[in-house]
Amino acid sequence: MSKIIRRIPHANGKGMVDIDLTEYRDLVGTYQFLRMDEVQQVPLALRKYTGCKHSRMEHCLGTYYIARMICNSVGMDEATAHAVSTYGLIHDIAHAPLSHVTDNVLAIYGTDHNKKKFEIIKALRDVLPDADAVLAVAEDAESKNPRHAGIVKSIIGADKLDYVPRDGFHCGEDLGNETESIITNAIFKDNQYGIDFSAGSSVISFLNSYWTAHTKIYLHREVEIPRSMFQRALFLYIENLIESKRTEFLDEIFEMDDIDLLSLLRGAGTSKYVMGELKAGRLHTPVMALKLDGYEDFEDTETTVTITSSEAEDICSDTRTAFERSEKVAKSLDIDSDNVIITVSDDIQRLSRKKERGIVLFKGEEQKLAGDLYPAFFQHLTEEAKRHYAVRLLVHPEHAEKAEAKIKGMRHPKSLLFE
Repeated sequence: MSKIIRRIPHANGKGMVDIDLTEYRDLVGTYQFLRMDEVQQVPLALRKYTGCKHSRMEHCLGTYYIARMICNSVGMDEATAHAVSTYGLIHDIAHAPLSHVTDNVLAIYGTDHNKKKFEIIKALRDVLPDADAVLAVAEDAESKNPRHAGIVKSIIGADKLDYVPRDGFHCGEDLGNETESIITNAIFKDNQYGIDFSAGSSVISFLNSYWTAHTKIYLHREVEIPRSMFQRALFLYIENLIESKRTEFLDEIFEMDDIDLLSLLRGAGTSKYVMGELKAGRLHTPVMALKLDGYEDFEDTETTVTITSSEAEDICSDTRTAFERSEKVAKSLDIDSDNVIITVSDDIQRLSRKKERGIVLFKGEEQKLAGDLYPAFFQHLTEEAKRHYAVRLLVHPEHAEKAEAKIKGMRHPKSLLFE
């Protein structure tokens, strides 16, 4: 029987890696697994990074490879190592088309791709080696304090150790090469995944790369704008379906790939206009930006308005709130609602200083937290998050001049977004 080999770039782009999937022969031919090849890892970033075409499949293969190396490095028993690395292979199998960009909209309607993952794993039970053990790791990954699953899902787990340098490589950004040091110095003790104290500098260097990936790729304005337009189109489409009592789409979407969903939205009446403008490259223009008080200089949008931390929580309380407020803003500006969007910084909200500070470093028998050992660095990260925080008011370029003029004539422009 022939082997099944997938060749992918090393996470940092330096060379290729052959992934032997022979034991997963029955799994890799399933639609659920193959669909990951048609879901972009970093969606809607091509206008900024033309090489950014890699898939969730490539990332999952890389995660599997790194998870296996970590398990070997910490001396984990073969049965557990197999379950952990297999989970790494399928950990993103339930992402919707266009990944988090779509997932964040579906969350409005109570649809969680992590819950969907359990359904898919159970459906694949007959073709997934050690399915019960893999399901147990998946459940562990969603717990408050993951044990073995931390090798995949921790801040210094295989998931991020793969996608940070891999996304950087495909986007032409060098995001460091700390993976080997972290793997070599990894420790699993007392059901806790961490790293030897002597490699603390590698952890800090990786976290810096992790943050840089957000500022240069995921949070970049040229990536955020097309994503915001797509999310607006998807929201309009789903709202129309709900009005028609056709909610089955919220389940069917997980059987689609990127092209399926993009084609659907481009042909649908409610989302056709926004998707047409997006495809034609007529992207909405930032006419106003909300920045945290004291950080307004870190923005090049002409009209910048400062807000407090509590106001930031209010405006970004959820994606639906932003969509609904954009319709009110459009009415105030006397512009059709399809031409006005308020962005939501989903990615920056996903960054958790608490999780990063909680990385465990082992010093002999002692366990130290990264946040306690490197307080100055984590304070720096907190400041960086505040500097880059921005909620932008986007308007179609044909209406941007009109909107800017009206905003400049307002005594309190912030009142546009706050009642």
